[in-house]
Amino acid sequence: MDIKQYAIGKGVDLSQEKEVENAKHIYIEPNNLYSLREHLKPESLNFLFINDINATKFYRILIKEMLIYCKVNGNIIIKLTDNKMLKFNQLIEEVKLCMYDKGEIIENDNENQTIVIKKTKPFLKKNDSITKWTFGIITNGKKNDWVEKQIQSIKAQKIPHYEIIVCGKYIKRNEKNFKYVFFKKYDTGWITGQKNKLVENAKYENLMVLHDRIVLDKEWYKGMKKYGNYFEVLSCKVYNDQGERCGDWITYGNVFGMFGRIGLLDHKDWDKNGYIDGALYILKKSIWRKVRWDETLFWNQGEDAKLSSDWYKKGIVTRFNPFSSCLTLSWRHGVLPLYEFNNQKLSKYPGKYNLISRIKFYIKKILNYLS
Repeated sequence: MDIKQYAIGKGVDLSQEKEVENAKHIYIEPNNLYSLREHLKPESLNFLFINDINATKFYRILIKEMLIYCKVNGNIIIKLTDNKMLKFNQLIEEVKLCMYDKGEIIENDNENQTIVIKKTKPFLKKNDSITKWTFGIITNGKKNDWVEKQIQSIKAQKIPHYEIIVCGKYIKRNEKNFKYVFFKKYDTGWITGQKNKLVENAKYENLMVLHDRIVLDKEWYKGMKKYGNYFEVLSCKVYNDQGERCGDWITYGNVFGMFGRIGLLDHKDWDKNGYIDGALYILKKSIWRKVRWDETLFWNQGEDAKLSSDWYKKGIVTRFNPFSSCLTLSWRHGVLPLYEFNNQKLSKYPGKYNLISRIKFYIKKILNYLS
């Protein structure tokens, strides 16, 4: 294949060693925080090229970033050499998953291990804007003082267009930008049904879904604007009043359903079995339409790990926003062990503490299920 026919106009070569002559060369070491935001505007390029996408485990992140910065009808050209990380036939399947309805493979050169994807749709839905947000809080009516702190922290962001939805049992408030959705089974632990009900009532594409213990930092919205509006699902920094990380970026450490080896990830790390703790989600409503919370699961049954597993299977890539943070008013899991960063695979299991805590966790989980 002669890639010159697809590498026309404004384009970039993202490979470590530049190959395409008429492309600007931008190499950034791949990790979970990888972004072209400091170099380019989203959907501004006629083509993007890379020849070493499988040098690290972050190939899904690179695929998504290329999709973000490519114009509609522009080309994404990926060339690789088979290795243990990713073979050519696996690349094709990964691209199909990650592009879903936004891109299609128009050239597949098995001999030269090169594919060309044409972007067919914008990354964002119409009228999606970083200035428009729905904040959803689920509650059972026992923490109204905490919910008040949450509401005030949202109002303090001064977001041009927003709404606050409280779903569960709460008080009626006759206020602008506020909506109360009663959830009949508010005190049964059916938080998956509660969250789906909340999002059904959301009017904006940008969503932040919260348990009734997460308070936004005063600079949260500023950090979201810095990150940008091009995302699918995000987490952000979450600390307690001691400044300790509280499950803001974690991995199950195993395939969901097997015995978990749960631990914190470095913010620049990423794992295929990573998941976002259920107390805080930043996501698009269009993503929720593709994958909803599994309503067969209740609180403390791993519903959050299952959701992230379902996202992964659908080619939805969870990312981390390092520019925004929140405070948690409670955290029951203690200090989780930290996996060392490794750009090839999940690093070695970080310790006995996690094993003991997970045994206790599963005992509690079984007892809760039987009750």
